Amino acid sequence: MAFFTWLESSAFSTWIKESPSIWPYDLLGLSAHAVGMAILVGVSSAVALRILGVAPQLPLAPMKGLFPVMYTGFWINALSGTELFVAYPVKAVTNPVFYLKIAGVVLALLCIRRIRRDVFVDGVR
Repeated sequence: MAFFTWLESSAFSTWIKESPSIWPYDLLGLSAHAVGMAILVGVSSAVALRILGVAPQLPLAPMKGLFPVMYTGFWINALSGTELFVAYPVKAVTNPVFYLKIAGVVLALLCIRRIRRDVFVDGVR
């Protein structure tokens, strides 16, 4: 806990929370987090629904090209989420819901990797 207390009182964290010059960026950071999540969840949902049989007339193979878009959404989320975490790390690590969120992110990443490995192999269906 000492590390998170130190991080929250660091110059970078204070700058994120209190600087008038960073406030628009913090707003942009929160917006970027929402946009990254929309990209990731939207595209991965489209792929998952197609795998489950929705819109069978659409070929599955070209959807392999959507994985870089999903990874872009993930990295937008990872970077903006880190910025948001640094602002209030003690609040995050003392909230049990934060751990559920991180577990959900890990499970989603594992699912995406498995789908890419098992469904989108060379000579895709």
